[in-house]
Amino acid sequence: MNHSESEQPRGTVEESDPTPVLAALALVVGTSALPFTGYLPSSVSYIVVLAAYLVFACVVVASGQQLRLAVPGWALLMLGSVWLIYLGHLFVDIVQGPINTEALVRVPPFVLLTGVNLFFIPQVVTRRGFFAIIARISAALVVIGLPTLFVDSYTLLVIDVVSIRGESIPFTSAGRNVVSSIFLNPNTMSYVTLLGFLTALGEFVETHRRVPAMLTVINGSGLYLAHGRSSMLAGVAGVCLFGLYMLGTKRTFRAGYILGGISGIYVILAVFGYIPGPSFITNVNVTGRPVIWAGGVRAILEQPTFGYGAGETGEFLAPFISGKYSGYTPHNSYLRVFVETGVVGGIAYLMLVGRTLFSRLFGELSVSDLTTLVLCSAIAVSMIFRGYTLFGFSIASLIAAITFGYGIKPTDSGEDQGIGTDEVSTGSTRTPHAE
Repeated sequence: MNHSESEQPRGTVEESDPTPVLAALALVVGTSALPFTGYLPSSVSYIVVLAAYLVFACVVVASGQQLRLAVPGWALLMLGSVWLIYLGHLFVDIVQGPINTEALVRVPPFVLLTGVNLFFIPQVVTRRGFFAIIARISAALVVIGLPTLFVDSYTLLVIDVVSIRGESIPFTSAGRNVVSSIFLNPNTMSYVTLLGFLTALGEFVETHRRVPAMLTVINGSGLYLAHGRSSMLAGVAGVCLFGLYMLGTKRTFRAGYILGGISGIYVILAVFGYIPGPSFITNVNVTGRPVIWAGGVRAILEQPTFGYGAGETGEFLAPFISGKYSGYTPHNSYLRVFVETGVVGGIAYLMLVGRTLFSRLFGELSVSDLTTLVLCSAIAVSMIFRGYTLFGFSIASLIAAITFGYGIKPTDSGEDQGIGTDEVSTGSTRTPHAE
């Protein structure tokens, strides 16, 4: 990067992660894919993930790491607001009845594990360690799925790998199977390979080594072959951000990021017909989302303050949508949170996401910081078109929450304090990571 201001890293070296801790975190990430595979009943899949979290916690304790939790006050306020609304709905259900069984099972562990993902894991595993795990798990999933380009299915040990048929290679007329690897939905594969591609690219930009270069190619190929249009566009945007970082200054990078964000908002509004735009944008097929989102808005207006609570969001929307899309989930993370927690929780959620991006953009911009910003940005855009949130422990929510945890985490340079952040610290002191 051509720095016109003080751009160079401080010269400190980030401490390495204990191998058992990395392996335990990889186990958590790997098992979190199970709810999207159909190999096990949903309840059993989540029990396996919970067991993996327990293993991770035990390994961290056994490794002898001393923990210092540094939680910015703004993040705790925003996240705590949403948590309190979910718990408040659960308390009302218990007192007044009937008890929402799904909420009773879902809310307490989701609250606890969201805190673990956002505030605990980023303190005990370095960013480089976590990003390396994502790049390698994603590449492994691509390799597992590649044979389905040529065969409809095959068995790998006890795992059935099945393709999705009836698609064409993006930007060509050639027919092929869609690579979804172990996932039931290729959109999940697109999401995972997007993040794997960006983390591998960040590792390559930082180290210029062969392994991350190879991982970038593998994950980029998987992203292309999974045929997720929004994920591919996010991947292209990520490449542009890395290029702008390498060729420009902090000032030009930030200006380009803001300009790209404004352009993205324009494209989204034009695609959904809220403002005029060229035909190649307005003719994009968005598969019923305008109808579903309009129903979501009507549902919010019915219970605007604190929403409907945790549960099957599609059931909350069903009375407000007629036709074939009645009962569909919102397919939008932000809308889902607004429906479940009302305007109070929805605004808190938006502020959590927005403040995280803001603090990364105007904070330190080492390559690790850049990778964090690019990943958080890709996730923030992805949540416009997908229904997962930062609250959960299946793979989409888990990776998103941990990534945002690194975005929220105060850095040693004091950048977060410089824009008005208060820390809430607990536990014993430790030598901080030089990130």
